[in-house]
Amino acid sequence: MTLPTNINFIISVEVNFYTAYRRYFTAITDGGTMPEIQIARRQMERSMWQEIGNLIVVQVFAMVLYMLFMRYFLAMIGFTADMMHMFRVMCIGYSLYCIGISLMMLQLYFNDRRGAMWSALAFFLMNGVGTLLSIRLGSLFYGSGVILGGLAMYAVAFPRLSKYVRRINYNVYCSQPVFNEVTRDRWKDLAAKLEARAARKKRKS
Repeated sequence: MTLPTNINFIISVEVNFYTAYRRYFTAITDGGTMPEIQIARRQMERSMWQEIGNLIVVQVFAMVLYMLFMRYFLAMIGFTADMMHMFRVMCIGYSLYCIGISLMMLQLYFNDRRGAMWSALAFFLMNGVGTLLSIRLGSLFYGSGVILGGLAMYAVAFPRLSKYVRRINYNVYCSQPVFNEVTRDRWKDLAAKLEARAARKKRKS
């Protein structure tokens, strides 16, 4: 169910959108003029929304095909009516999840790690809540957690990505710290200690 979006993202988004994305940031880093940067930004934004639209169309089309034609094959291999219903629910849920995860990947393109975290957290929480509710409500609602999680992920990722791209000039130029801040990180400290211990053991051996 996720294959059409995965293929489309790699072939289309990674090629078409990335070209416009690289053109915009190259204009910034290689001394492009302000009009050149603005033109590149508009082209990048237009390319991004076009590719998102293509992803949605492809995934919805694939979902409808799966739901219409896979039922014949599933009936042949012994799927019951309840199992067929669950399959249709999961088709909808995974289609929403595919679109949401694609938006989250685009957030990571722009280094919006906080936005990507909120998108993933929305899916995790709503999927968990929906799954617990479906267990209580019965087999008719099995799989609805994925639908709720996918909807929540889309509802969080889409407006966040839209706002981030509209303010891309601020996020690129002004959101970074003026001075390099040296902060302590316990995970980095732990990694450094483990590396030092491994180096000592290697010298002894």
